[in-house]
Amino acid sequence: MKGRRWYRFLHPKWGDFTIAICSDLLDTAPWRSLRGELLHAFTVAFNKDVNLYESLTWVRAYENFVNVVMVNHGRYGGSFLWTPRRQHEREIARLRGSDLLLIVDVDVPVTDLLEAQRNGVNKAVDAAACYWAGSQSDSTGFKAPPTGFARRALAQ
Repeated sequence: MKGRRWYRFLHPKWGDFTIAICSDLLDTAPWRSLRGELLHAFTVAFNKDVNLYESLTWVRAYENFVNVVMVNHGRYGGSFLWTPRRQHEREIARLRGSDLLLIVDVDVPVTDLLEAQRNGVNKAVDAAACYWAGSQSDSTGFKAPPTGFARRALAQ
């Protein structure tokens, strides 16, 4: 059906990503099919309900274990950049407020996130074992990927 297709792009330096439009957050099927194949999700919106929009993006971001750039129209604000790091390191940028006209330049993790996608479960298990043994673990700063997450091979 015209206008209902999702694309996965692959950039040689930035990795693989997709682009979504606001209401695409509600349909779980495309997100489930792209799980393990993305490093970044870019979403654009014109959404008045900034709090609901933000909550939905956090869910999609974590279940796909990706960097997420969410850009809501400046009239309503509510744009942000999130990565699946632990605690306060996960929010890279947040723009709140109405009638904004801003350009922001930020750095997002690419190779570190790919490493966390590939080996994050094993590192989380090792870190937990170190914790219970009373020693320090070598944590990457990323959360453990969600249950059942498996990074698929990159396209060539």
